[in-house]
Amino acid sequence: MHSVRTAPTIFARSSLIEEGMGGREITRAVRDGTIIRVRRDHYALPGLDEDIRAAVRIDGRRACLSTLTALGVFVFDSSRVHVHVDRAASRLRGSKPTEGQLAASDRGGFVLHWRPVEKRCPPDALDVSVIDALAQSMRCQTPRMALATLDSAVHLGLVDEPDLRRVFAMVPARFRALQPLVDGRAESGPETLVRLIVRRLGLPYEVQPRLENGGRGDLLVAGSLLVEVDSRAHHEGWEHAVLDRTRDLQAASRGLMSLRPLYQHVVHEPGLVASAISGLLGQTTTTPAGRATRLIHPP
Repeated sequence: MHSVRTAPTIFARSSLIEEGMGGREITRAVRDGTIIRVRRDHYALPGLDEDIRAAVRIDGRRACLSTLTALGVFVFDSSRVHVHVDRAASRLRGSKPTEGQLAASDRGGFVLHWRPVEKRCPPDALDVSVIDALAQSMRCQTPRMALATLDSAVHLGLVDEPDLRRVFAMVPARFRALQPLVDGRAESGPETLVRLIVRRLGLPYEVQPRLENGGRGDLLVAGSLLVEVDSRAHHEGWEHAVLDRTRDLQAASRGLMSLRPLYQHVVHEPGLVASAISGLLGQTTTTPAGRATRLIHPP
């Protein structure tokens, strides 16, 4: 239930021979592009994910943020390939076919994970388990991003409470303060991040409040401010803009203020989002100089 299910897209040379292919046929298939040679005695069908191909080439398995991204889980940065390798591995290769033995200077495009995994991977596994990937992700992200990742995994049904206990048992004690904060009701990573901002402000909030039109909002703060988080990293056109503004008008018709921070605001400018929430609700905030100021909104 909680393992990463990937098709058997990597084939050992011995498996191909067992299926009736001879050495010359294998060579010819590689030359005409029917199969791809990933590393010595390891082959794949065309179209294999580049991050899996790199992990196998290195002599490891896809892991951490790369595994979670493939499952649709929110992570902050998936630009580098995360690879788990056995501690005993000593002849790692570069991630590209043109590269020989792995050198420290070759590691800019990926992250190596050496710590033992909780769940032993089958020989043909292309990914670590979801539980291991989540534990790895907590070390590779800031605490707030790690919590957003955990929320996302729970929301998608990839892990449950017993699984979370296993995840937190694998990480240092400093991470365990996050465990009671996990909330799978969050439908996006940025929604979790806004929840943390509101919690830090000490304001009461309701997650996924029911709206009169039958839908749900993202966060209702202090009973009067509806925060709708734009979880899209990029603008998606006029149709979405119309839907967003319609929801804002519906909130206003019920006497609610609304705030719609963008992805980049929530992720990169949390202080600005906190100030906006405080300003609308007339809360006391703190200036950069450390001086408390009362922000009053119009009646």
